[in-house]
Amino acid sequence: MKFYPFGLDKDEETGTVEVLGGKGAGLVWLANEGVPVPPGFVIPTSVWTEYDKKPKTTMKAIAKALPAYLYKLESHFGYLPLLSVRSGARVSCPGMMDTILNVGIEDSNLTEWVKRLGPECFGNSFLRLVTMYGKVVKGIRESWEPATLKQALDEYQTETGQVFPAAAAQLLGAIEAVFKSWDNE
Repeated sequence: MKFYPFGLDKDEETGTVEVLGGKGAGLVWLANEGVPVPPGFVIPTSVWTEYDKKPKTTMKAIAKALPAYLYKLESHFGYLPLLSVRSGARVSCPGMMDTILNVGIEDSNLTEWVKRLGPECFGNSFLRLVTMYGKVVKGIRESWEPATLKQALDEYQTETGQVFPAAAAQLLGAIEAVFKSWDNE
């Protein structure tokens, strides 16, 4: 499965809106024009088409392909940055599809992110991740707005019966949730 990295190498491929969706094509184009956008990668729109037909098979293929792209990001930064999982339809659907921010905070990197962001910004970033992930990926009620990170993690575990997942599981869950959001009301 092929993804489209941007902002990592000088000779990256470009793609059309049909291939990369509006946001993805824009990010790739900006990076290739030298605009300092945060590096990342785009999953082409054809993968959603595959997902719509064979969700389990497609998610397995994504899980197999992701490590190589995450390695590129880690190599570029020296650590795995926090990621945003966003929709990028071929035709704009403002407000229709879901987004999950700050993907990648986990037990193994808490101390590092507190150092990088400062305690308050880190706490807000992690709280936002847990809340968005809980609502979008796990279907916790839309009115769920925990006040503190501890409250969010405790309620997440109560609501889902699981501890908050590690980075790789967060990323896969977020990707699948964004695919599923195509059918949002």
